[in-house]
Amino acid sequence: MKLEKLSKKNQEKYSKTLEIAYQFFLKYGYEKTNLQMIVKETKGSLATIYKIFGNKRNLFQEVIEQKNQDFFCSLEKIFTHAQSLELSLEDFIILIGKKLLNEIFTPDAIALNRLIFVEGYNNSELLDTFKVSCIDKTLFYFSKYLETYAKKEKVDIDDIQETSRICVDLLISHHLLDSLLDSNYIPPSEEEIDKIAKKATKIFLLYLNHNKEIQ
Repeated sequence: MKLEKLSKKNQEKYSKTLEIAYQFFLKYGYEKTNLQMIVKETKGSLATIYKIFGNKRNLFQEVIEQKNQDFFCSLEKIFTHAQSLELSLEDFIILIGKKLLNEIFTPDAIALNRLIFVEGYNNSELLDTFKVSCIDKTLFYFSKYLETYAKKEKVDIDDIQETSRICVDLLISHHLLDSLLDSNYIPPSEEEIDKIAKKATKIFLLYLNHNKEIQ
């Protein structure tokens, strides 16, 4: 059920239920979390949860969508702020890279991403939601900035979308995969994040220069 269709009282229950369900799903996983646990914590009723969400699967889906929306809002602020600083391309990518890495390497973000990928095997819609809300949005903002940069600096970038994907891959893909597959994964420190962002940016700029030379 859409939030705007709920009464003010039920909107408050909706938000509270989502946050508590989120914490339970992170701690116990999808299968081991049951609605009774959530009802006990929210001091609500099963009838209310069924009325608002329909079932546990729908509740889980809405938790994921809400957290992805939170990430998108944060991402939008990051890019808007960075663009307002009128940085060089190098400094812009380093700044964005560091902020993105900090976003995805919080304990909750790592746990949520693992949960999405585990449950995604049984529910492809979750992976689609993650792709659209996180990956595609990130690429959209990078593409938008690169397009602006190319026009301003009169640089010919053949495929903005693909170039943006390469940049994002260099910054986060390898490290994101490690965080998903390694149960003993230790997130990088601030110093390590700084090095990752600078190294990825250097490689990306070399790629841009190489492409410019062979065109």
